[in-house]
Amino acid sequence: MSLSSLDPLFKPRAIAVIGASTDPKKIAGRPVHYLKQYFKGPIYPVNPNAEEVQGLKAYAAVADLPEGVDQALVCLPAKLVIPTLEACAARGVRSAGIFSSGFAEIGDSGRDLQNRIREIARTSGMRILGPNCMGVMNIAGIDDGAGGAGGSLGQSITTFTLAVEENPPKAGNIGIVSQSGAFAAHAYTLAARRGLGLSYWATTGNDVDVEFADCLAYLAEDPATDVIMGYMEGCQDGDKLFDAFERARKNEKPMVIVKVGASEVGQKAAASHTAVLSGGDAIFEAVFERYGVHRARTLDEFFDVAYACSFGKFPKSPKIGFASISGGVGILMADKAVELGLDVAPMPEHAAKKLKELLPFAGVNNPVDVTAQIISQPELLQKNIEIMLSEGGYDSIVVFLTTVFYSDVLRRPM
Repeated sequence: MSLSSLDPLFKPRAIAVIGASTDPKKIAGRPVHYLKQYFKGPIYPVNPNAEEVQGLKAYAAVADLPEGVDQALVCLPAKLVIPTLEACAARGVRSAGIFSSGFAEIGDSGRDLQNRIREIARTSGMRILGPNCMGVMNIAGIDDGAGGAGGSLGQSITTFTLAVEENPPKAGNIGIVSQSGAFAAHAYTLAARRGLGLSYWATTGNDVDVEFADCLAYLAEDPATDVIMGYMEGCQDGDKLFDAFERARKNEKPMVIVKVGASEVGQKAAASHTAVLSGGDAIFEAVFERYGVHRARTLDEFFDVAYACSFGKFPKSPKIGFASISGGVGILMADKAVELGLDVAPMPEHAAKKLKELLPFAGVNNPVDVTAQIISQPELLQKNIEIMLSEGGYDSIVVFLTTVFYSDVLRRPM
């Protein structure tokens, strides 16, 4: 299917919550609670035992829903999911997200149910996210399609994660896709604490129809997304993954991926978690290298790289300069840069001479040691960096200042 088939999932204009709870603190109640706060389109709770759900008119069954539902959230036990999806397909619902677990991740009995979900998706054309997922969020904002300003329908927060309660969605240019719901919720929280804004946030769970790779490809073509972060345990379709990576590369959108399951123990854990195919780690390493995907090994690296990429400014060559208040750390950084294959070229002679004139006892080669003298003369730092930028010929410069930024005096404008 074309990527536009995912529009009802990522840009819904009318949303139904099936199994909606009157209690906004329950898993089946939180999506209604969030949608009431952030979504300006129609919200249709389905609950046969209530006339109203959180102040909204409730519908007794899927068949009673108005036409034109773009996205349905299924918040029901696994045994009720199949008949519910069949009813959604019959009613013309265009996409569905399934919170329910108890499918391929539990073994053969659940796998049979999951295969039926896949069949419903293929025969009806309804795109299905999950099962065993935590939903999806459009944080960038949804256009009503009537020619108005973007975001006129607000944000579609179709998830139950508590992270939204603590950190209201902030729009930005970074998209997050994860096969793990809990990892995605944690990533959302870390992004909020770092002040990073997101465009979309999606969890794919068991990848029954809408796969991890589909979401990556969608964001690679999305104008609101400049950087894509992903957590993956495995891959259902290698060609789809290659296509997503190629789209991101073609559109110059950095992709930062945490890929788990490097060990045999990790691969077995992935299979029991979201039931995806993990595969040999060396294969993924080769694919990442081929397409220029950055594989993050830690959460700090995951966010540091994505944050740096979000500014959209990238070095044209590996030529790098270092300025440090600590000579020792400068050497440490230079050693690592050389190990990574970067060009730690020395300062040109004329530029080094200017730096010596500013501070005769400074190290002016590369790394440049601005020394602790900047505590007494803060303006030295700016002058050193200006010379490195204008005359050093470096495409990127890394500055290390130890605890200087903790000082109110030294944080003041120079």
